[in-house]
Amino acid sequence: MTTLDTHFASYDDYHKTKGNKVTHYLGIPLIVFSAFGLLSHIPLPAPDWFTIGLVAWLFSSAYYVKLDKKRGAQFSVLTLVIYLVSRWIGWKAHVALFVVGWILQLVGHYKYEKKAPAFITNLSHLLIGPFWIYCNLMSPAKPTN
Repeated sequence: MTTLDTHFASYDDYHKTKGNKVTHYLGIPLIVFSAFGLLSHIPLPAPDWFTIGLVAWLFSSAYYVKLDKKRGAQFSVLTLVIYLVSRWIGWKAHVALFVVGWILQLVGHYKYEKKAPAFITNLSHLLIGPFWIYCNLMSPAKPTN
């Protein structure tokens, strides 16, 4: 079993009900979009385009590519587009989207799954969740590592 398989198996244990999965398929993209958007409004002492959001994208992309080269690279391109689009939206809208995303997550866990979110026991699930959704929706093939 690869590291990614282990992460996904652990994540799957917290996401078994249809209601919880639906709330995650809506909530996690909102959280990712708004997180990148919020972080894109925090400049670093460098050119205008160099932000905390770009640094977050670089580190998360390296993590995803390490887990699965092909799908990690694909997801990195998608998240770069998300980052670039999110820069055009004001921070207040991102705060609202972030809150809505987390409300959906909590409803999924407490109403449908009846179990605390996975990241409570394993913080890496904060990064695994978006990749889990991407892999389940876009490329259900086995990891390529």
